Amino acid sequence: MRVPFLVPLVAILVLSACGEGSNANQSAAPTTPATTIAKLPACQAKKIGPITRCENFYTEYWPLIRERMDALYQEAKATEGGEVVIWDFNEVDENVSGEFAKKYPGLKVRTRGLSFNLAPTIITAAATGQRNSDYVSGTLVTAKPLHEQGFWRKINWSDYGVPKEWLNPQAPEMLPDSVNGNSIHYNSKNVTEVPVDLKKFTDPAWRGNLLIGGFSLGALGGIGLKHGQETMAGLTAELKSTGTLLITENPGPLVYGGDKKAMIGAQLYNPNPAIKMAPFDGMMVWLQFAGANREAKNPAAAMLYALWNAYDPDWLATRSSDPRFTGSAVPFPGLPTESLNKLTGPTKTTLDVLVRGLESGQAVFETTENRDRLIDLRQQAEDDLRKK
Repeated sequence: MRVPFLVPLVAILVLSACGEGSNANQSAAPTTPATTIAKLPACQAKKIGPITRCENFYTEYWPLIRERMDALYQEAKATEGGEVVIWDFNEVDENVSGEFAKKYPGLKVRTRGLSFNLAPTIITAAATGQRNSDYVSGTLVTAKPLHEQGFWRKINWSDYGVPKEWLNPQAPEMLPDSVNGNSIHYNSKNVTEVPVDLKKFTDPAWRGNLLIGGFSLGALGGIGLKHGQETMAGLTAELKSTGTLLITENPGPLVYGGDKKAMIGAQLYNPNPAIKMAPFDGMMVWLQFAGANREAKNPAAAMLYALWNAYDPDWLATRSSDPRFTGSAVPFPGLPTESLNKLTGPTKTTLDVLVRGLESGQAVFETTENRDRLIDLRQQAEDDLRKK
């Protein structure tokens, strides 16, 4: 499971400054496959807001990717005894690493979950010559410190068969592998629909019945980007002064259990079919990315794991339907409609609400251009909500 929320702004600013003036920004030569692709297929495109869905991905792109994954597998087995080191916000669940090893015998995952210490640990390991993570991941926000310091190995994933439409031309080393975002979670046994405009929650019927976790107070930052900082500040003040919005460290059980009506949250993990999700105006949606560390001892294994975890259709179907993997990330919306429609449970519920937000224009989509502004606005929204 990836971290769905914002690294504190001060942590990003401090980490981004680390390594300046040192050799931290000296990236290695680009990593390329043994065999090149003369020409990628043309994407049968469908726009999902700012995301391009390639409906022919599994019929025309995936065979090319699989060929290169086979070569990566052989290289990975012959490197570091087949071990791939993965440090992430959370450690890789043993069931996930077990599925990877089942798919690719001879490879094994060694993992650590480092929470908000992930970037500092990778930076320190590089500086001290210690064994480092082979794999890197994050959102545009959480990956900022490591990306700016050149820790994302130079890989153009289109060389491995990934559609160019999925990649940022300025950062083709960042493989889009999943999506997350904010929405309204509500218990349909208590309420049949919820407002799209958060201001309408100030109606007396909602007083004290809209919750937000302390870990996601920056969720209103998208409203600031879409409608202006003053509008955001006015809304947060009104939600607080009317007693509408309550801050609690664990809002899920109160809403899912029926004690409260709704909450502002990110990915849904609860399998109860009575729990629904709805978009709201100014909701934020962001992609999550994977790649190989510049310091990797087994970059082939990291790249293989990234491609498998992001796009392997059998693995995506398993992690959506098997309760052991309810904490897995929501697949990338650029994958074909047919394959995404096969998803089930809370994974499908989350994907559907995020796509609705993107297609309706209600969602604010995180980009390299608005990232720094969103960092500031998220921090401002959190500060406003925490004010006594």
